[in-house]
Amino acid sequence: MGQFYSGIITEQNWIEGMEKFLSQVEIARDFDASCLLISEHKSLETEAKAHEKSLRQSMAIGKLLITHGYVDSNLTQKTLDEVNE
Repeated sequence: MGQFYSGIITEQNWIEGMEKFLSQVEIARDFDASCLLISEHKSLETEAKAHEKSLRQSMAIGKLLITHGYVDSNLTQKTLDEVNE
């Protein structure tokens, strides 16, 4: 039982220490900036995924144009490879 209460006291001390550490203005500002960057990254990732289907369709059309000889195959394939990367 003593070990249990000792563990609780240790956890409480750790929580209090973390609260003091995180309440520092500089740490809070860095944390907020990090959260904002993560949020922006997630938004960009979602937007990129939304455009991916359209991009894949355009690339398929480019391959068809190469297959039927309507465009310069080397230049078009090079562009498709760059987009695919």
